[in-house]
Amino acid sequence: MSTAASPFTVAAVVGGEETSAAFIDGNTAAVKVRAMPIRRLAEVLAVADHESALIELVTETDGKPVPKEWADQLTDESHLHLLDAARRLNFSRAIAWGDRQIAAGKDLLPLLGRVSRLRTLPPTPSSPASPPPISPS
Repeated sequence: MSTAASPFTVAAVVGGEETSAAFIDGNTAAVKVRAMPIRRLAEVLAVADHESALIELVTETDGKPVPKEWADQLTDESHLHLLDAARRLNFSRAIAWGDRQIAAGKDLLPLLGRVSRLRTLPPTPSSPASPPPISPS
């Protein structure tokens, strides 16, 4: 039996992180920030530099995706909290996916710039300076 650490986090195994969202009107809602499945990581890269779109892509409420412009109603603190979770759960995986596609010779020119920008994005206040590496499995 191997004692090596698993590259999977609890969040990746359960598909995300349960939390709450606070809105500017004072209401709150229980939400899930998803660790997106591999087949949707290209979508994460496509909206990586659009904070609200990223939050809306990966967030669910009552098991359903949130509607477009939902993130516009969040408090600043809640926006940053959900953005941090979205990045933490998805960015290093999306970068690794993009790297694998490039290594396989796939034409990812439209996404190449986004992968480069993801590597240099400043962390959100509670994020580590750089995401931990993910071991290919």
